[in-house]
Amino acid sequence: MTQQAPDQLAIAKPCTELGVRRIELSVRKSPVEVQLGVGPAAHIPTRVLGFCACAVDALTIAERMVGKPVNVRVFSSALKIAHLSGGLPDPPLFLPAITALTLGLRLAGYAGPISADLASGIREVPTELTLFPIPEIIRTFLWQASDHNGNGADPLSYAVEHAGQSMYGDLRDPHEPEYLRITIGGRAEARFWSIRQQVAMLAEREGYSVSPSFGLILRSLKRPWYSPTPEEPLLRDLLNLGVEGTKRALDVCSNPSHSGGNTGLRREARNAKSLLTKPGVFALAEAVSNVSNSAKALLNSDISIGRRLSEALKSSANGME
Repeated sequence: MTQQAPDQLAIAKPCTELGVRRIELSVRKSPVEVQLGVGPAAHIPTRVLGFCACAVDALTIAERMVGKPVNVRVFSSALKIAHLSGGLPDPPLFLPAITALTLGLRLAGYAGPISADLASGIREVPTELTLFPIPEIIRTFLWQASDHNGNGADPLSYAVEHAGQSMYGDLRDPHEPEYLRITIGGRAEARFWSIRQQVAMLAEREGYSVSPSFGLILRSLKRPWYSPTPEEPLLRDLLNLGVEGTKRALDVCSNPSHSGGNTGLRREARNAKSLLTKPGVFALAEAVSNVSNSAKALLNSDISIGRRLSEALKSSANGME
């Protein structure tokens, strides 16, 4: 596997020699799964299109690195967070987000297989694999993120659960086929990666099955797209603002000279603008405008739907009858 990556990408590697060796062996014999996670999202910003364009670029690089096609797996952590916070899963917090990400990847040009599911709503990482120190800088990041999103889940428990089978799959079922797992995400994923590696290192020591994995970190993406700023245009706003109005709104929200403008959004905003003239962009804006439309769009797409997401779609359909 080539270790080259362009300047805007950082390669997140295993922290043990065994982990590196596991990747080298799996490249030759195992299928490859690229994983894209999304947290609960009450509002879908237009910037998701820019993230999808960046992710498709990274997918091209990932395929070049491993020398074979990859499968893409999208998952939402909404059920996991609901469990950790003692709340109830809410379809508006995950169905539009999954729809935006999966169909946004299609809009951005990715033609390979995509599957989508919800991460499990239970704890998956055994307690003995959570007993390690978390550096203060990462601990501070996790608590700040928790304070910002206000989801009520313990941030340290949530961070550890990123290694679970239904999330990024660092721990794997020994009875299931092995995949080489590649994480693609923005800067925030680098913080979670270090915790996932601590879990994987303890798992190796305790005899658990561990997946070969590495990450491609999009360094210029500083804020998760599913955590929009108040100034960002929502994707559904495209229906009223039109293409040119949405472009102007993206320029404003990513320009620090404007009140509330955030330069950290600039790359995604620029890429989102390039997709606004694509066929299907208005249909996607309509699809994410409510849960019913999101469910219909997913069911009518070529996205492979996992068991938990399928159950949620059925429940949503029953609730809309």
